[in-house]
Amino acid sequence: MIPIQTTYLKPRSGFMLIGLLPLGVLIYVMMNTNGDDKQLMLVFSLISLIPLGMFFFHAKSYVMIDNDGITHKTPFRQRTIGWNEVTRSYFKIRHTGKSSQRLWYFENVVGKGLSFTTGLYSRKSLRAVAEALVTKRPQAEIDQKIRNIAEGNFPWYIF
Repeated sequence: MIPIQTTYLKPRSGFMLIGLLPLGVLIYVMMNTNGDDKQLMLVFSLISLIPLGMFFFHAKSYVMIDNDGITHKTPFRQRTIGWNEVTRSYFKIRHTGKSSQRLWYFENVVGKGLSFTTGLYSRKSLRAVAEALVTKRPQAEIDQKIRNIAEGNFPWYIF
């Protein structure tokens, strides 16, 4: 088997900068009102904490692939599955309210494993994971979309 170099894949977080707009408004209000409207400043301060928290949450998250397996780490949990344990890998769309997430699942014999959202990672990162999976576990039940991604052919609706 071809050895895989340890690679850390970080989620894209540039889109979260849009959420910092309330912070910009707060700074603008503070500069133009000399701090007279304390309630407005408090509201914008609290609103600004949400995107900052999400930004730091994503900054501490990653997917790591190495010779032994794949690890998905967030600030609250870490899940690892070895390449020799992977029996099935597929994409699934999970709907929550009015939005949906596209998840990539890695399962073992029991049906447990790990999953991560594909929309947070670049195509280059997803291809690295797909190549590692196809190389290390070719006998597993791998969705055809994942095999195509390993070859560089991306379906438009995954992202």
